[in-house]
Amino acid sequence: MSTHNHTHYHYHQGSEILERLEKKIDEILKIVNINTNNQKTIIMDLDQLTADVTNNTTVEQSAITLLNGLSQQLKDAGTDPAKLAALQTSLETSTAALAAAITANTPAAAPAGDGGTADGGAAATT
Repeated sequence: MSTHNHTHYHYHQGSEILERLEKKIDEILKIVNINTNNQKTIIMDLDQLTADVTNNTTVEQSAITLLNGLSQQLKDAGTDPAKLAALQTSLETSTAALAAAITANTPAAAPAGDGGTADGGAAATT
């Protein structure tokens, strides 16, 4: 039969060290959580930027298509007064629709004091 002897030493300093380590771990976890939240914000900002670039590219391509189509319509109309009148009517209708869409989708101007001049007008530039 074999006998094992175990000796345990208890130090009060050990509990103080453990408390300090727990505090340090808590601080590290807070930093990790802050960094994780910052990364999520950066990813959301990047996603929004990507969507904005895609939207701008789509709008730019639409404008190019519109201008190319208008150029072709002018060529096709030549000097025929009836075709030119129909093209003018079409352009006026498109212009009105575009102006209405821009107005409907443009945020209201910021009130005076929010970057404008005291009188609400635009700041003078030189």
